[in-house]
Amino acid sequence: YYQFYRGDGLVFWRSSQVRTFFKVLVAAIALVAFWRWQTSEDSILHILRETGFNMVSVMTSTGHISADYDRWGPFAVAAFFVAGFIGGCTGSTTGGIKIYRFQILW
Repeated sequence: YYQFYRGDGLVFWRSSQVRTFFKVLVAAIALVAFWRWQTSEDSILHILRETGFNMVSVMTSTGHISADYDRWGPFAVAAFFVAGFIGGCTGSTTGGIKIYRFQILW
């Protein structure tokens, strides 16, 4: 954070943990949004916004939700379970195992 404050805007992107976190997050949002798009009549922008907000919330364990994602079907529920299990980055207060531990395991 100090390096970022001092003007090094790319300090976070040099971390493999942060890059992996965002890759997992974007992939999870894309998969669940595609699932919902196939099974729902909502607009794609609404689906992306709602799925994105809820996936970030579950993955970072903030506890905020904007929709009952239990109604989105079994695939979505399983994806949210896995996202909550993965959690966030090391040093954060998120739940889950954390991205870095999965990287070490890999």
